[in-house]
Amino acid sequence: MSRKAMLPARLDPDQIARLNAVSKANYLSIDDTISLALDALEREQCVAETVTERMELLEKNLAALVALIAEYSGKIDRQFGEAGINEKERLKSLFRLLEAKLCEHDEAEAARFADLLERSFRGAR
Repeated sequence: MSRKAMLPARLDPDQIARLNAVSKANYLSIDDTISLALDALEREQCVAETVTERMELLEKNLAALVALIAEYSGKIDRQFGEAGINEKERLKSLFRLLEAKLCEHDEAEAARFADLLERSFRGAR
């Protein structure tokens, strides 16, 4: 259970209103809002003091990201390569099946056309 303590200074009524508004907007208690604000301030002060330090930190994070991408890039390429080979084989088999069906269809059409010609020549005589 939290214990109440007096602050060494009075808060401005505008800040109290602002605290209430932020707390309501984020569905937090005022204690949690103050705690999060203090945590954010500490992180900001500890992470980097100057723009140069922030840029160095950004470069370090970017280098780590590039290394991570490089590590997984080969794995992803191999997987896509294997999937590509499998997909090529699947497409080849589908092409052979389609080619066989088209040949059957062409033969059937040729037979129908020949039959139609034969009937038309018989009918013309």
